[in-house]
Amino acid sequence: GADDKAGISVVMSVAAYFATHPEVPHAKLVFAFTPDEEIGRGTDHFDIKAFGADYAYTIDGGELGALDTETFNAAIAEVSFRGISVHPGSAKNKMVSALRLATDFVAQLPMSESPENTEGYEGYYHPIEIEGGVSCASLCVLIRDHDAGMFETRKRFIAGLASRYDQYEAGTCRIEIRDQYLNMKTYLDRTPKVAAIAREAFEACRLTPVEKPVRGGTDGARLSAMGLPCPNIFTGGLNFHGVYECLPVASLVKAQEVALEIAKRSAGVTTIF
Repeated sequence: GADDKAGISVVMSVAAYFATHPEVPHAKLVFAFTPDEEIGRGTDHFDIKAFGADYAYTIDGGELGALDTETFNAAIAEVSFRGISVHPGSAKNKMVSALRLATDFVAQLPMSESPENTEGYEGYYHPIEIEGGVSCASLCVLIRDHDAGMFETRKRFIAGLASRYDQYEAGTCRIEIRDQYLNMKTYLDRTPKVAAIAREAFEACRLTPVEKPVRGGTDGARLSAMGLPCPNIFTGGLNFHGVYECLPVASLVKAQEVALEIAKRSAGVTTIF
């Protein structure tokens, strides 16, 4: 629930506060909840014009004090292999095992550039799923990098691995690479006032904002690229995506305080450009 039912709690607390305190000045406030963020499709049908905001903030995880203003550039590679199934008793020089080709593909990804061996601004390749058998097999590989140039280089590297299997029949290996989201920093830098409001709110709540490169993404990354500047605010959660995921209550309270302060400060914002 720290990622991200806690975010719902924060958003609803802000809405409830202003519903019961109409005397507190603020700009027009609009709220939205997006599904499917974890598969990168939370904003596929998000109508920014109908939403009606000039800027926004997601409340999506992060440790106490985290203010996210830069994320990975992200893509996913879907790789499929077509093999030739033959009875193993007479398979010599005939069988082509799609499953073995898939595992060979994974072996080409440098272990030094995997999630478990990188940090900070270091990008990675991350095979997340493999399935199949002799006749056909498929796998998914996440491609991540903060640097736009290196991101494109990584995509070209993955695409180029298909030629490794040209010794077999044409079409043995097919690769489709799809962008998932881009580094929000590229877009937030165009409207620095949006992040500045959040920093001021943090300070007012006696918190020093912690801005580190996010080794992941949020719906705010896609919204920013779509024209709605959208940094991400912490909930205070810890150990995301595991059995030890948790959320100290005091951190959640701080997240609510910061979100309220941001909303209050919107009253004095005339333009973000």
